[in-house]
Amino acid sequence: QPTDSTKYFGGDYSTIRRDDVGERVTKLQKALVLLGYAAGTADGDFGRSTEKAVIAFQKDMDLEADGKAGKLTLQKIETFINADGTLKNPGTAPAPDDDDDNDDGDDDNDDNDDDGDISAGENIFIKEIIL
Repeated sequence: QPTDSTKYFGGDYSTIRRDDVGERVTKLQKALVLLGYAAGTADGDFGRSTEKAVIAFQKDMDLEADGKAGKLTLQKIETFINADGTLKNPGTAPAPDDDDDNDDGDDDNDDNDDDGDISAGENIFIKEIIL
């Protein structure tokens, strides 16, 4: 299948899912982090943190939140990410919806994230202020 160099995923919208490994997973992880979703390290290994980030993105975009990055999810990511991996419109990138009300300590989206660490979303905000 020929690739489309004008698209971040090169026109390949085959599903990326849990336990997949490789360059496409790395690209997905980098995109999610750039958009403010904590996908862990962009190591090319689709594990639990990547799955949680995909689900959070899907929920925020009103997509089926199944944790699999299929055609609709990948195309939605491309609406925010240029082919070269940069944000199309930095001021309009989606921020993760942080309305998890259960504050149970096991969800990265809990409202009580006062651990002193800078999250990916805060990092983007800081970069925008500096630029």
